[in-house]
Amino acid sequence: MAPNTRATFGDHLVDQILSKSPNALLYDTRKHGKPNMEKLIHHVVDEYQREVVCVISNNSFTQIVYGLRSRGIFTLGAIFNS
Repeated sequence: MAPNTRATFGDHLVDQILSKSPNALLYDTRKHGKPNMEKLIHHVVDEYQREVVCVISNNSFTQIVYGLRSRGIFTLGAIFNS
């Protein structure tokens, strides 16, 4: 998830990601706005029958880890409690 993914990270990196993982979800917030990440991740987990989610972010995304865990989804991620 980033604003204007190709401009932010460059064509080379985006192309590498898509060549290695053609089903990768690259979410452009400039086109689509900021998503409800918990809902989006839950949908992807259901659709692809994933067993675990790893959230790598800053402390503002701690709520996503809690939310996914409360839905019974095994979730790895930092819990910022200070």
